[in-house]
Amino acid sequence: MAISKPVDSFLPSSIEADTFTLLDDHSLFTILRKNIYSDVQLAGIRELSTNAVDACIEADMPVNWEVHIPTLEEPFFAVRDYGPGMTLNFLENEFKIVGHSSKRNSNRTNGQFGMGRISPLAYTSSFTVESWNSGMHYTYLVSISNGKPAVLQLSATPSSEPTGCRFSYSVEPADIQSFETKAANLYKYFTHPPKTNRELPKIRISVDSDYCMLTEDKSGIVMANVYYPFDRYQIRTNYSGLVLKVPTGSVALTPGREALNYDTETINYLNEFVKQSEEELITISNATIQKAPTAWEQYVCFHQIHPKTPGKYQDLLTPPTSSYLQPLSATVFTGLPVEQLMLTPSYSKAHPTLKF
Repeated sequence: MAISKPVDSFLPSSIEADTFTLLDDHSLFTILRKNIYSDVQLAGIRELSTNAVDACIEADMPVNWEVHIPTLEEPFFAVRDYGPGMTLNFLENEFKIVGHSSKRNSNRTNGQFGMGRISPLAYTSSFTVESWNSGMHYTYLVSISNGKPAVLQLSATPSSEPTGCRFSYSVEPADIQSFETKAANLYKYFTHPPKTNRELPKIRISVDSDYCMLTEDKSGIVMANVYYPFDRYQIRTNYSGLVLKVPTGSVALTPGREALNYDTETINYLNEFVKQSEEELITISNATIQKAPTAWEQYVCFHQIHPKTPGKYQDLLTPPTSSYLQPLSATVFTGLPVEQLMLTPSYSKAHPTLKF
């Protein structure tokens, strides 16, 4: 993800000023590997997963990757991509530089800060890195030494396995369910979700277009596969569950990439995006309802969209006519005509024998 160019100082070019540097200190590394994240479990899941997708995209290879969700029998989390893999030279040099990133000049990929590779250390004290490249399989251990991340090569052996990388680390038994839930919530917005050892729930989308959708989640955005909910005090939206599909790099993120950074440009951009999306959603919603292939599916679609539509727009939705529902023979099940069934929200209370 491309990063905005730094703003020049107001000092005249004729005046030279000393610049700040960073201290090579364990406390600074603690901030970079752990304290920038409010959710240390999700940090590793998100950063390793987006890195796996980025590896395939950067190499112009098909996005092919796998994730092992921790279980009681196998309590570890792992991400394996089938990109080009990391070379020995990269592993021995650039990989060890926190902040090094090859993704700052392009919006094709998600990464930008060069810190995601050590994100597992926010949760655990060590993790394993494997790379298959040029017919070799390299294995490294990344751990904490004197408060700083340290890298140790464990093995280097010939291999005929497909190229790519694998990051893995142990998960505490008490955290297994939490890891699965957080992984499911993350992956449901991925254009190319991973193959997993556990079946994860899918996102329920009521309305979908090229630039926005209505979902079961809070209103927010999806950028480079990752969902970020809105701070409702910063971004104004009338819709419940409105999720915008914004171009990569169009808004600012916090250093941990956990949330939107609400600078002036981001706030103005998203509020305008929301306004334009809401103006078009009624047309898209009505088209979605009409495209449903059967009368029953039109009815269901309408009642999925209607609660998410602001009151001032609800009258603009086109409901299925009662004649569409006649073939359903609702009177057989309820004793009520379809028209009354649609207009009586408390009909089940009037008929206690019905179990809804």
